Amino acid sequence: MKRKAEQRISKALILLICTGLILVIAVTVWVNMNSVRSIRNLVRSTTTENITELTVSKAQYLDEKIYSEMLALQSLSSSLGEGKDVLSCQNLLKEYKDRRKASCIWVSDMEGNYLNTGCHEDILQEKRELFEGALRGEEGISDVFLGELGRRQVLFQTPVYQNGQVVGGVYEAYPVELLQNAYGGSTYSDAGYSYVLDSSGSIVLAPLRFSYLQIYDNIRDVLKDGGNKTEAVNQFIEALQSGAKGSAVFDFEEEPQFLSFIPLQEKEGWYFVTVIPLSMVEKDGTAIVGMTAHMGAAIVIAVVFSLSVLFAFVLYRNKKARDYDDYIRNIYQAIAQNIDTVIFIVDARTLRVEYAFENAETVLGIMPQDFSEPDRKNESEFYKAFSNILTERLTDKLMKVFPIYNDLLDKQMWLKITALPVNLMGDTKYIFAATDVTQEQQIQENLNAAVAAAENANASKSMFLSNMSHDIRTPMNAIVGMTKLAEANMEDRVKVEDCLHKIDISSKHLLNLINDVLDMSKIESGKMTLTSESFSLAELIQGDCAILQPQCRSRQQTFEVETRNVRHEYLVGDAMRLNQVFLNLLSNASKFTPASGKILFTIRELPQRDSRYAAFRFEVADTGVGISEEFLTRIFVPFERESNSRQNQIEGTGLGLVIAKNIIEAMGGQISVKSNIGQGTVFTIEAEIQIAQEDAEGSCDLEVLEGLKVLAVDSRPEEGAFILNNLKGYGMSAEHVLTGEDAVKYAQNKPCDLIVMERDIPGMGGMEAVRQIRDVAGNAPKILFVVPSDCADSSSFDGEGKPDAVIQRPIFKSALYQKIASLFGKQDGDKRKHASQKIFSGRRFLLVEDNELNREIASQLLELAGAAVECAMDGKAGAEAFEEKEENYYDAIFMDIQMPVMNGYEAAKHIRASAHPQAKSIPIVAMSANAFSEDVRTALESGMNAHVGKPIDMDTLANVLAGLL
Repeated sequence: MKRKAEQRISKALILLICTGLILVIAVTVWVNMNSVRSIRNLVRSTTTENITELTVSKAQYLDEKIYSEMLALQSLSSSLGEGKDVLSCQNLLKEYKDRRKASCIWVSDMEGNYLNTGCHEDILQEKRELFEGALRGEEGISDVFLGELGRRQVLFQTPVYQNGQVVGGVYEAYPVELLQNAYGGSTYSDAGYSYVLDSSGSIVLAPLRFSYLQIYDNIRDVLKDGGNKTEAVNQFIEALQSGAKGSAVFDFEEEPQFLSFIPLQEKEGWYFVTVIPLSMVEKDGTAIVGMTAHMGAAIVIAVVFSLSVLFAFVLYRNKKARDYDDYIRNIYQAIAQNIDTVIFIVDARTLRVEYAFENAETVLGIMPQDFSEPDRKNESEFYKAFSNILTERLTDKLMKVFPIYNDLLDKQMWLKITALPVNLMGDTKYIFAATDVTQEQQIQENLNAAVAAAENANASKSMFLSNMSHDIRTPMNAIVGMTKLAEANMEDRVKVEDCLHKIDISSKHLLNLINDVLDMSKIESGKMTLTSESFSLAELIQGDCAILQPQCRSRQQTFEVETRNVRHEYLVGDAMRLNQVFLNLLSNASKFTPASGKILFTIRELPQRDSRYAAFRFEVADTGVGISEEFLTRIFVPFERESNSRQNQIEGTGLGLVIAKNIIEAMGGQISVKSNIGQGTVFTIEAEIQIAQEDAEGSCDLEVLEGLKVLAVDSRPEEGAFILNNLKGYGMSAEHVLTGEDAVKYAQNKPCDLIVMERDIPGMGGMEAVRQIRDVAGNAPKILFVVPSDCADSSSFDGEGKPDAVIQRPIFKSALYQKIASLFGKQDGDKRKHASQKIFSGRRFLLVEDNELNREIASQLLELAGAAVECAMDGKAGAEAFEEKEENYYDAIFMDIQMPVMNGYEAAKHIRASAHPQAKSIPIVAMSANAFSEDVRTALESGMNAHVGKPIDMDTLANVLAGLL
């Protein structure tokens, strides 16, 4: 009876344990499935938001393209309306068509008369309804229709007004592929694509990469052929017709596809749709879900195993203790040999480890006996830390993952600890499962790093484009400003020449920026190579002044540039990169300085440590808002910007100072910054730059200056001493005084040929000093005013106080020579400027260029230089023109690269292989916008002698020809 009762109790216990096991497994599986579902939904929701933002961004690109075309057409309409007859504008229409790459342009008056750019007349009649809106005063864009040769296109139209009345309409047939180019052919790492629908589902713009979409007229047919339910397809079409935006999932192209759609703003009834395979949308989620599933499986295994231990313990509780221990040990050992998880059983009352798996030594480096035998001593820090974990009291299930250094295995590892309190035969036990998840954690970190790298790459490209916009607009501002100044001073030749010179400097800087943007290898590799070329520090600084002065003037800021003891002006290095640093620091100073503030750029040459190098200190100081002490420690960290109300209103990438620091350090220099809130900021650059071997003074004719008696008048002893030393260096007899009063006394008592005077000298001032000097000495001494960099020339001075000439700060040695030489009858600069272009005089060149405008520009520049030019419109015509002429008829051939019929490379090979006596020797110079290094190499390999990039620099071209002729 007792035995039966025991059997019933045993069966009940077994049943209870089995039920508990099934329940725990069910609960664990349920929790795991819910976790997986939540993670999947979260990842999909996040990805959906990203794709929606991407769709909005691409739709904006298309909207901007449509808006741009309509705005351009409105401008054309305005130009037409200013004429007497809207139909007398053939050249204007042709020019507009070529510039906008339109298929055709029409102009119609109210009587139905029209003018076009050479299109088939049938189109106007067949599509008459498309042309009626403009004549009613309406403007807009039509749906897609088939134009000439079956080409898909849309029609932009707008009315033409004269005196407020509609007198006609102007129409532009625009190829749809140019609209497609606005938003690109692929998206989402080339896994997806985009197209445009109208509200009925008709496909307006199909993606070029998938030809199957181009055989369908309506998205409804695409979705039906994919086996989607009619109800779902109808709901999608209704959403389009209602002007809604959103997303949907449909089957086509043999797999589920995620669709994100949004209406366009510039064309009512058009929708921009992004299509991405659902597998790509859920790719990241699948990986995370898989990892979560593995983790859940590990937990289930641990729980199942733990309960199995309890089950075994109850089943064999009545057996002998030794048999029971041996049996359990064998089970533990078998399990330990096949898993990487170490299981520990801890008594909840005594907190002693009752059992540890044998694989503890393999996984953790700790002998199992170290846990169960208190007398064994282990001095390992890892053992002590792990033992503390096993002695924690538990009230509920515990799981944690943490890094720890294992001095027993001499490695850093990640441990996952899962703990569960259980009741075994009335006693509470803690089951600990310790798993080495170092490899899994490294995989997760690598995944996170890959995601972060991808996000940083996208952010870097966006920031880069923003930064380029800023850098390109800076010289463009100088070009536009100087152009306006030149137009306003057309009668002042000196002023116009000065403006053109500054435009030339800024345009060259802009060209360098564009070339750098186009060199995509530098962007992708993140490498920056410094060039080593001769340059003039004076010209570089003057170019910066030309760029920054208009900005500061528009912001009512004072911008001054000063030199200190600059002895070497002609240097060897990367002038563009150095200029990039200066412009970045100066433009930042202007942006963060309020109106009436001051920016001071100081160039100081330090004592030389090496005779081959000149040591410089460049300082950019401002009286702006300043930088906080806390942010100064992070100012050279990429993408960092100080957060306050003033800085937040100023655009910037956060990369400019980082780039500047890298450039200066690559040059072997260093950059530092000091700042106080509300007082301003000073950036200091110290660098050694190689001195050019050429002697800058070699071209100076000192005879015209020797023996001149000069008085230097400057209140600043350091700058006065600099001017004095330079004057003496040119063989002049020079003295220095500090005030205007002293200058008047000097002129009264001593004759002199020239007075170099600070305009804003304290005391009586420069102009008053000049008037008094004229009174006591007449016109004998010539007066040269030293003025700030924002002062134009001597024409801004009137009356008796007007000087003979002015020289702007910063004062460089070469500029001082040129200015004094010009005062005493020697114009050396123009001779040097035009000397190199004598190579063109009396020469005959063959210009091979297909572009009419480029052909006109090049031929006129060469003719102005004294050359005769004959033109050919493609490579084949150029080769034939050369072969038809006798030997030595042409001195050289200028060859474009991209041309119809025969390109430049083929033409050069054809010429070299011809039987003409001059075929091997005639100089052929590539003259092309293809300016990459591989383009230059290909030109040389095809038989050309040299390569000159567009836009054409006549000095560069002259230097090339000088080496060939």
